[in-house]
Amino acid sequence: MFAKENSMYSLDRFKAAQRLRGLSLSETAQRLNLKQPTLRKYLQDERTLPSDFWENASIAFSVPESFFKNKEE
Repeated sequence: MFAKENSMYSLDRFKAAQRLRGLSLSETAQRLNLKQPTLRKYLQDERTLPSDFWENASIAFSVPESFFKNKEE
């Protein structure tokens, strides 16, 4: 499972940003300076996300970090 500090973020929002930018998993991994298998494990919740993942994702997709935050209900 994700570390508590990452629970306020949404991988669904990450995947939406990836689709909106038209990026493959390989292209996304390259933008994040990650190996493709590592990114796949993050996206499948098999590895804990590094502390700078969301900051790096916001830079890679040119969106504010808040884009990835879960919406409060």
